[in-house]
Amino acid sequence: MISLVRRPERRNRMIACLDELGFDYIVFDAVDGRKLNASYVEGELGIHYMSNWRDPWGDRTMTFGEVGCFLSHYFIWKKVVDEGLDRVLVVEDDIDFEPRFREGLAEVMKEVEVLTPTWDLIYAGRKRLYLDSEPAVHGSRRLVRPAYSYWTLGYLLSNRGARKLLEADPFHSFLPVDEYFPILFGKHPQKEWAQHYPNQNLEVYSANPLLLHPTHYVGDAEWFSDTEPPLEILEVIREKKAQEQEVKQQKAAEQVAEIDGRQKEVRDKAVQRQIELMKKKMKQRSEL
Repeated sequence: MISLVRRPERRNRMIACLDELGFDYIVFDAVDGRKLNASYVEGELGIHYMSNWRDPWGDRTMTFGEVGCFLSHYFIWKKVVDEGLDRVLVVEDDIDFEPRFREGLAEVMKEVEVLTPTWDLIYAGRKRLYLDSEPAVHGSRRLVRPAYSYWTLGYLLSNRGARKLLEADPFHSFLPVDEYFPILFGKHPQKEWAQHYPNQNLEVYSANPLLLHPTHYVGDAEWFSDTEPPLEILEVIREKKAQEQEVKQQKAAEQVAEIDGRQKEVRDKAVQRQIELMKKKMKQRSEL
C-alpha cells in the first residue's frame, strides 16, 4: 500500500481497511513530490522527461507530485523483481474497496489462471475512457481487455509484468505512470508519445466490474491531490483553454463564412455571365 508519511489520516484509514480484509501487506512510504528537486530527479536518477508530453487537461509539464507518484510505483516494481515476488496487489491510499472485495478478487484470479495465465498486470481500479472498445475475455465473466485508461488506484502485478515495466526503461522518456501503462499495452491514442516505447508487449486485463474506486472525485468538497495542481489553478487553466478553443472555433467559422462568401460570389458571377450570354444569343436570333 503506497502512502505518504505526511498523510496519516489516509494511511490509518487504509490500514484499518486492510486489517479488516485480512490481507498480509506492507506500507510503502511514497516518494514525496514536495521533497524532490531537479538535482535528484535529473542528476542522481538520470530521468529525462518526454520532450513532447503536455498534460491534456492542464496544458502543463509534469509536477514533482506526478514524479513522486511514478517513482513510488517504480520502486515497488523493483522490489517485486529484486525479492522474486510472484505477484502482488498494489494499491494507493485514496481508494474505497467494493463490497465483497475479497470474493471479487478471488473470482478474478481464478479466471486469470485459467483463461489468461501469461498475464502481466490486471487493473482493479481505474478511470475508464473508452468503454465501447473494451472486449470481454472469451469465456470470462469478470475480465475485459482495457482501452486507454487513467489512474493507478490499484492493480495486480506479476513478476514478469514488473520486469517488463522496468526493462522498458521509463526514465529515458519520462511521463506520468498512468500514461506509461497504456503505452506499454499498445492502447495509447497519442502515437507521438507511444513511439518512444516501441516494445509494447505488456499483457494487461481489467476486472469488470471494477473492484475499487477513488474516495473522492475532482470537484468533491473534500477532494485534494498530491500530484495535480490545486483545483483553483486547474479551473483557471481549463477556463483559459476553453476560451482559446472558443476563439479557434470562431476563427474557423469566420474562415468558412469567408470561403462560402467567395464561392457565392464566383457562382453569382458565373450565373450573371450565363444570363448575359443567353441575352446576347437571343438578341442575335431576333436580328436574323
